[in-house]
Amino acid sequence: MRIMKSSIISGLIAGFFASIVGFVTSVIHVTNLGLTYAFTPVPNPSITDLARIELSLGIIWGMIWGILYSKFHKSIPGKGISKSINFGLIIWLISWGRALLFWSGYGFVFESIVAGFFRILQMIVFGLILGYLYKPKK
Repeated sequence: MRIMKSSIISGLIAGFFASIVGFVTSVIHVTNLGLTYAFTPVPNPSITDLARIELSLGIIWGMIWGILYSKFHKSIPGKGISKSINFGLIIWLISWGRALLFWSGYGFVFESIVAGFFRILQMIVFGLILGYLYKPKK
């Protein structure tokens, strides 16, 4: 039970900080680059809605990924923090590949590629913090 609690708390904290990075990169993505979210008829979310979305999803997925990290810890390549960064990059690759395939079908290839490269920063931060906080059972 201690390991489960440790992985959930570590994932929650890592997800919180990763969602802050996700929020900043989303603001850059939407405002500074002039890119819109997937459906152009739908207006872009406000900054407060964007923050709410990023924080809630970051925390929820952070806890889920923290649990998965504890379950697959031994099989992830690397040692120490590099192991958790590898885990974050594996998550990024899977989720980006899924999103790229999905949005490419609707003609949003460029937006998917740009969003994926912004999200890599988020997953590196997630991996760094998760690796620092999570201590596996010896």
